[in-house]
Amino acid sequence: MLVRLRGFRRNTRLLDYVVLAVLLVSVALVAGCEPAPQYSLWGFTWESVDPLYYHFDTGAGDNTQLAFSAALADWNATSTPVNFQPSSDDFVVTLGEEDDPAANWDGITTVVQHDGWTFLQVEAVLNAHYTDSYPTLDRRAVACHELGHVLGLDEFDGEVLMNQQTAVRFFELGIYAPQQGDIDGVNAMYG
Repeated sequence: MLVRLRGFRRNTRLLDYVVLAVLLVSVALVAGCEPAPQYSLWGFTWESVDPLYYHFDTGAGDNTQLAFSAALADWNATSTPVNFQPSSDDFVVTLGEEDDPAANWDGITTVVQHDGWTFLQVEAVLNAHYTDSYPTLDRRAVACHELGHVLGLDEFDGEVLMNQQTAVRFFELGIYAPQQGDIDGVNAMYG
């Protein structure tokens, strides 16, 4: 039996219009969405980062002090409220070094003292066993990364300073200083 469907062509046009409308609405919704943030927060924050006082541990060698000094300047130059300032008696951040060939890290940041999720004292350390053989720019980048942790940023797998893989940051991405994602993260906490 042959059945002729009247209006079939008209109904497919209606279906085409419905599909087109759904696609346009979907594109409009996606276009209006903000991109995913390029940072991850550690959870800890300071009451204030302006100023944030630091000092060098007595065991910090020249290479480590130079690297951290350049990294401090890098962070102070960002469009964030960060204002690292040196202090010999009113410090909350200690910058130092260790020489540990058994360690699998070139830099590490430790929360020394906290009140809930508020930093009270933090220590950032470069492992001179590795970093003393790094070119100056690479050593500076490790120090800058550790200062990101000092500020409350966590590791993030992206094109940012807080990428946890040192070799990826240096050789694949060419990142040595805070990127927009890192700056956005700090501003999300303190801006």
